[in-house]
Amino acid sequence: MKKTLSFLLVFLMLFLQTVNPIAYAFTDTKNSPFISKKYTHDDKFLNYEIINGIDVSEWQTSVDFKKVKAAGADFVFLRAAYRGYTKGTLKKDVTFDKYAAAAIKAGLDVGAYIYSQAITTAEAVEEANYILNIVKGYNITLPIVFDFEYAESADSRLRAANLSNKTHTNICIAFCEQIEKAGYTACVYANHSMLTNDMNDEKIAENYPIWLANYSISPTLSGKLYDCDYSYWQYASNGKVDGISGNIDCNFRYFKPADKVENLTVTEETIDKTTLNWNKIKGCYGYEIYRKNTSTQEFELIATNKGAATTTYTDKNSNGAQNTYKVRAISTYKTTFKGGEFSDELTTKGIFMANLSVAGTGYATFTWQVYPSASEYEVLRADKISGVFSKVATTDKNTTHYTDYTKYAFKTYYYMIRAIVKDKSGIIIHNAYTPVLKVAKPQPKLTSVILHKAASIKITWENTDEIHGTAVYRKRAGEDYKLIKTITTNSNTYIDTGLEKGVKYYYKVCNFVTTDNNNYYSDLTSAKSVTTLKAPTLSVTAGSSRAKISYTKPVGANGYEIYMKSPNSKNYELIKTTTKLTFTKKQLSKSKTYYFKVKAYRNVNGKKVYSAFSKTKKVKIL
Repeated sequence: MKKTLSFLLVFLMLFLQTVNPIAYAFTDTKNSPFISKKYTHDDKFLNYEIINGIDVSEWQTSVDFKKVKAAGADFVFLRAAYRGYTKGTLKKDVTFDKYAAAAIKAGLDVGAYIYSQAITTAEAVEEANYILNIVKGYNITLPIVFDFEYAESADSRLRAANLSNKTHTNICIAFCEQIEKAGYTACVYANHSMLTNDMNDEKIAENYPIWLANYSISPTLSGKLYDCDYSYWQYASNGKVDGISGNIDCNFRYFKPADKVENLTVTEETIDKTTLNWNKIKGCYGYEIYRKNTSTQEFELIATNKGAATTTYTDKNSNGAQNTYKVRAISTYKTTFKGGEFSDELTTKGIFMANLSVAGTGYATFTWQVYPSASEYEVLRADKISGVFSKVATTDKNTTHYTDYTKYAFKTYYYMIRAIVKDKSGIIIHNAYTPVLKVAKPQPKLTSVILHKAASIKITWENTDEIHGTAVYRKRAGEDYKLIKTITTNSNTYIDTGLEKGVKYYYKVCNFVTTDNNNYYSDLTSAKSVTTLKAPTLSVTAGSSRAKISYTKPVGANGYEIYMKSPNSKNYELIKTTTKLTFTKKQLSKSKTYYFKVKAYRNVNGKKVYSAFSKTKKVKIL
């Protein structure tokens, strides 16, 4: 008997499900707070929380959102704008600013919608930009909705356009794409008939939540449940809510935490940053990105992305190290956020390193580490650290070195090596970059500028490699540098002659190479200076059997040699080498005439470089 009864019950259930799809539904045990009726829901929402809300516009001339909240509403969609039925003029809902501020303050989750009459994708994008400009500055945590419906007027522009299902669908998608590019979540509102008969609702539902309008105790049309995926159900337009006079639109929101984030991957790694990407979770508010703290081994929240389509994040504090990440989608829930299941953890490889092994005039050789799974490598170059890096070479996965030759000698360049990982189809799935390597422009080193003779200076330098010559520049104080010599050999020495004595001269040099009949110069070296040696000015004073000799000190002089010619001598003889500026020659013959002269010297690399002699002075001894 029991077996027979069980069989009959099973048969009856199968029969009812075949002839009446509403059998796949359940009835809420509680009345709607806004209409004294119990509503039947699709059984796919058995594990969802059913949240009550409303939508309002300027047709509701006065709204007390604190009372609305107390009456059982947890969310509200506010009309932000609309397009005219016939002329198609876009207008802002005059109550939006006031209602948005009040609803948020009252503790409601807030979304916004635009009543559309778009008949082209361009108009849909226009409407998206229009509503985005209105809602900016408000904490919109629910979707921005494309209210797509035929106006009641027979001559309404959308109805009169007589568009195809494909065009209707493309218009909805164009709006949603523009909204989600701006970092929000998009949604499409339409009634059961339009969704089913006048557009491809399944294509829309693949990427965007649907808000179903169907005024009935169940989401049915002609006895059939609406079978596409949807997230909101507008079930009545004649609700009564404390805080609003007159009828109000009533809505259910079907809520559960977001699905697990899938396919968390790294799309780019550099010394400065790591870029992550993952699959979109339709209808979520945004995403939380977590990174494991290497010290505590605990995951820490490092960022929150707003917008369902904002599925990429660049961690600018990754420091090129191996890091472990996980991501989850979050959804607004009664003014808080609930997170869905975390993605699988992802540990990055960290950056790989490159070295500058050789650098010279017009070339640089690089070597780099093997990057796991790399398909090929690119050598990238820029002429400034903040500039655009352009590809100069590609090597295969087995070649981890490259020499870059350029005719622009002495130019500073910046290099990176890019490792490219491709899938089996040849599509790039990952990029990794080495840190930037700077190849400084080679330039000679000015090693010494020394006095060669009293009126000549010897300049020496260290050349860079593979040059065609050196240019020598000179100036005096207060003047500009002038080219004084072009040396077309690999020489590293030049003696500058015929200089004015007692003058300070400054020198710089640079190397050059000649390519295509043009000279390309290095930077000038830093300057070195030296002062030529001027002869002292001599004075001699006669005394009793003696002569006092004194002289001025030329700039840079280290010592002096004093010479004297006696009355009976034809030649001068050295009588004193001294570092002092005076000397007294004693034991001279009275009433005799003597001749004196002096020259200064400078010690240069252990040798004496002499000035010219002073003018000769004669004196008669007392």
